Amino acid sequence: MTWITPRTWLVGEVVTASKMNEITSNLNHLAPPTVDTTVRSVVSTNIETTLVTHAITGGSLSTNRQIQFLIIGDVTNNTGAGQTFVFRVKYGATTLFDDATTSLAASGTARAFHLHATIVALGATNSQMLSMTLRISGQTGTTAGLGDLGDAAGVAGAVASGTAAIDSTANQNLVVTAQPSTSSAQLSVRALYSSWRAV
Repeated sequence: MTWITPRTWLVGEVVTASKMNEITSNLNHLAPPTVDTTVRSVVSTNIETTLVTHAITGGSLSTNRQIQFLIIGDVTNNTGAGQTFVFRVKYGATTLFDDATTSLAASGTARAFHLHATIVALGATNSQMLSMTLRISGQTGTTAGLGDLGDAAGVAGAVASGTAAIDSTANQNLVVTAQPSTSSAQLSVRALYSSWRAV
C-alpha cells in the first residue's frame, strides 16, 4: 500500500471500503518499527555468519519508498593481535555491500558498534539502492559506556552504498552478516538491538 493524500470528508459523504482502505494504507506508514531485542552473536568462527535477519513484506518498497534499519551492539577483540570483520548487507539474493573493517587493535574492552542504513526504491519495484553508515568505536577513554569521542584514529567505519535489482513485490529477507578474520572465543560482534521500518 502507498501513502494517499488524506481527504477532507464532506457532510453526508458515504463511507466506502475503498475510502477506509486509504486510511489503512496511511496508518501502515505510521506504524512503529519492527524490533528485535534478542542478543545475537558471531563468535568462535571465521566463517560468514548471519548477525541479523528481518523479513521484509512484499510491496514495502513499492516504487518510491524506503526501508530504514538499525543495529546497535558491540565488538570485542581480546585475541592479543589486530583483527578485522567483513560485514555484508543482503536484500533478497543480492549482496548490496561487502567489505572488511580496518584492523582493530586487541583490547579487553569492548567497542560500540552501530549500523544505520536505508534501502530506497529507485522508481521501480526492481531497482534499489543502499546507503549505510557503519561505525565501530575506539575502545578506551570513556567515563561511562563504550567508545571514546576523542579517539578518531581508533574508529573504523564509513558511509557506503550498493545497488540491487530485486523484485520487491515479493517477500524478501534483509540480512546482515559478519565474518571475523580468525576463529576465537575472544573475537566477537553482538547485535543487542535491531529494527526496521518502511517509510
